[in-house]
Amino acid sequence: MTPFLHSIFLLINHYGYFIIGLFILLECLGIPFPGETSLVLGAVYAQQNPSQLNIIIVIITGIIAASLGDNIGYFIGEKYGIAFISFLSNILKRDIKYVSVTKKFFDKYGLKTVFIGRFLSVFRMFIPITAGIHKIEYKRFFIYNISGATLWSIFYGALGFYLGTNLKLLESILTNISYTIITIIIVIIIYVLFKRYEKAKYNKI
Repeated sequence: MTPFLHSIFLLINHYGYFIIGLFILLECLGIPFPGETSLVLGAVYAQQNPSQLNIIIVIITGIIAASLGDNIGYFIGEKYGIAFISFLSNILKRDIKYVSVTKKFFDKYGLKTVFIGRFLSVFRMFIPITAGIHKIEYKRFFIYNISGATLWSIFYGALGFYLGTNLKLLESILTNISYTIITIIIVIIIYVLFKRYEKAKYNKI
């Protein structure tokens, strides 16, 4: 186990469910905390120390923290998102097209973005806030959000629990998942840039 992972493991040893939930919640608010990692390591700790942590409660903690964090992010985006982006535009002295670009993305892919985004480490930090900016229907957002949070928490909780005795294999699987997610994000970015290039080229004709 790397020193970074070991330090999180020690925090879980001292603070249990609280530190797992806190890290997940902060990550959901767009703050780069290791939420997913804390969930997996919490599950590992539950497997190795069942008298101190219960895997079911670890998973429930993940569901509650992820759902709560995303909902707070939604309301922050709804109330302050546009003002914050306008502030950045003024500071940088340039038009930030985040709102228009993400609006097209939500229009095209709908609330599936909220569900799928839960499994994409970079996207899940910004999708709830972005959904709030665009005032996506809250009831539907909540349903997709809690569904994604539940499946996400069960998947990574079970992964950490059942592979808790084989940390090398677990780290290898998590690394491969990370590489896969990074590849998906890169492909999406390339696709979006290509489409914008094609559109700009067409408009010049």
